[in-house]
Amino acid sequence: MTALRLFGPEKSTSPLISWTSRLDGILARFRLQYIKRCDEWDLRVADAAGDVIIAGQRIVTGWDMWQPYNDSRLPPGSLIVVDSEGTYDDLP
Repeated sequence: MTALRLFGPEKSTSPLISWTSRLDGILARFRLQYIKRCDEWDLRVADAAGDVIIAGQRIVTGWDMWQPYNDSRLPPGSLIVVDSEGTYDDLP
């Protein structure tokens, strides 16, 4: 299995960020949404048809975001969030 780096937007003033990426031949639609009352970002992933696979997953750095899900529509491997600026300290 090949390791891939998936880059989302580095900076945004919008509380809603969406993009599409092809991972291991599978088209995935990503959406990050800032939830102000919780002061956290949530992840939503949908397949090419727009059917939601993951919704409401809290973003945590250094943790496999795919791990709790067993869905054949997700690409194989792991999705691990990396804080490239060292801004957030949410590791357990």
